[in-house]
Amino acid sequence: MKDIQNILAGLPAFGRVQSALEGGKTPVLAVGLSRIHKAEFVHGLTAGGRGAIVLTPDEPGAVRLCEELNAFYGEETALHYPARDFVFRPVEGVSHEYEHARLGVLAKLLDGQCRVAVASCEAAFQHTIPPGVLGGRRAVLRPGASFGTEQLCAMLLAAGYSRCDQVEGRCQFSQRGGIVDFFPPESTYPCRIELWGDEIDTISTFRVDTQRREDTLKQVVLSPAREVLFPSQTGAGMADLLERQAGALSGPRQQKARQQLLDDARRLRDGLELDCCDRYLPLVYPKPAVLTDYLGGRLLCCDEPMGIKDALRQISWQQGEDAAALLEEGLLLPGCGSFYEDFGRFVRECEHNPTFLMDSFARTYTDLRLAELVDVTATQLSLWGGDMALLKDDLDHYLQSGYRVAVLAGSDKGADLLCSDLKEEGLPALRGDDPALMQKGRVLVAEGGLPAGFEYPADGIAVLSSGRLVSTAKKKTRTARGGTRGDKLRSIADLTPGDYVVHISHGIGIFEGIVKKEVQGVVKDYIQIRYGAGDMLFVPVTQLDLVTKYIGGREEGTVKLNRLNSGEWHKTRQRVKAAVSDMARELIQLYARRQQLKGHAFPPDDDWQREFEDRFEYTETDDQLRCIREIKQDMTSDVPMDRLLCGDVGFGKTEVALRA
Repeated sequence: MKDIQNILAGLPAFGRVQSALEGGKTPVLAVGLSRIHKAEFVHGLTAGGRGAIVLTPDEPGAVRLCEELNAFYGEETALHYPARDFVFRPVEGVSHEYEHARLGVLAKLLDGQCRVAVASCEAAFQHTIPPGVLGGRRAVLRPGASFGTEQLCAMLLAAGYSRCDQVEGRCQFSQRGGIVDFFPPESTYPCRIELWGDEIDTISTFRVDTQRREDTLKQVVLSPAREVLFPSQTGAGMADLLERQAGALSGPRQQKARQQLLDDARRLRDGLELDCCDRYLPLVYPKPAVLTDYLGGRLLCCDEPMGIKDALRQISWQQGEDAAALLEEGLLLPGCGSFYEDFGRFVRECEHNPTFLMDSFARTYTDLRLAELVDVTATQLSLWGGDMALLKDDLDHYLQSGYRVAVLAGSDKGADLLCSDLKEEGLPALRGDDPALMQKGRVLVAEGGLPAGFEYPADGIAVLSSGRLVSTAKKKTRTARGGTRGDKLRSIADLTPGDYVVHISHGIGIFEGIVKKEVQGVVKDYIQIRYGAGDMLFVPVTQLDLVTKYIGGREEGTVKLNRLNSGEWHKTRQRVKAAVSDMARELIQLYARRQQLKGHAFPPDDDWQREFEDRFEYTETDDQLRCIREIKQDMTSDVPMDRLLCGDVGFGKTEVALRA
């Protein structure tokens, strides 16, 4: 349904919230809101273009609320800002996926390209890169701009990118003559910059798997790759700082910390990267930032403030316990054990920024001085599963009670069909997408879908939604490493015990399930992987992107397992790289010869073809239309076509093939 926020416009409770915020009152609390209503109120407050940062007590709640907000927006407007694990100890194969996602959201907030960011209180109050540093380390690169290869490489190093022979993942860069490749953290594809002397000639994207150029770009933003950036472009400046800190430490209890500082300073002077930059975050940023420092006039929305209070208190306690243990090991400097803000910071943010608090129940708020309290009477409704008899009973009840009611039926064709069915059942159904058409005595059937229905009994409004939600998120066809969607794990549900898996740093093992382990007083979930000779590896579930399903061959039905710390996996990867390079060279020669051949060019569409396509009774999906367009382009060209049409059962392959 278009402009669904118009439903809220006539609600007195929403009007009170909106008027209070526009009048400068803060914080404003609304009680009686269930999950779907919280998303609806935030959507209504931001529908006019105003931005917001939304906080929740925990990470699953943030993910869920972000999805619900995007269902209201009809597109991927709300972005999730995830929490990340700080790395204080050297660990092989650390995942930076969440850190890159955080940097992408912060950059969009800074540029005004992100209207709504949703975060747990843990993520929001983790220390991060200050806005001034983030803006200062970014650069917009355009063709014609004066940049030399050495200058570009220095900028990439200063922004936290890792130099490598060939770009294979995010936040890496490589340089070959006058070509500089790099992979920004928020981009889907890496970028290639070709220079002519000291001037940028062209900028384009390229594929990780083939290293071939694709689309030409008018500009690209070089943005930081890490949240902890050292103050100079080389490691020498940071090494000097660490050596000065080491010189200030004395006494036997600080000997471990002093030695750690000197070891890290030596690594930096040798041109090596530090595995554990996070432990120097308080040293690099004397005044670190948190997510709310990127508000920039946006509205601060907080879900269940008491839950946020309890979560932040637990985080503060755990931070103290962790800092004590790390100081004892010499991994942290004295006075550098703070990496989170406490509940007091949350209270100050609520008092000094336009803030909207949402709670399911009325309760006492002793820590916050509320400027306005609004009581909302609202009910969340279950999704309609498709049973026409149940839907008719619900609609009869609402119509007899004098409600204005709407039903969201998923797709446009689904709405047309449902409207026709309701009329056959004798119900006064009207097909339309404007909430202004909702009137007493009839049912408005609209396109779209929500995670749940909702009802405002005091105002006589009900919206029912079917379970056939319309997906609005843009699907990525490639992963950051250039693999297909089938090899990279997106969820623990993709694995079952006994599956062969591959860890990027340790090789082939067997997935044995999820276990809970206590480390430094914190209980977390870990992926347990068994390797050769009984070796066990425990990978935090937050680093799932480092593990992929094994899709290689098997000898006599079995797969040879690697052993941990044997060097065997590293040698295997080197051999595979060499073999892939040879294969790529052969394929380039093969395709070069193929491009020189001449094939049969079919004529463009005629009237019969167009009539056949126009009479297709279903609406084509975006993927179907793309495949049809690409196949027609191939068939009307005189270059021999080499194409495979692939898709699941029932996804419309036959229709595409018939057109061909």
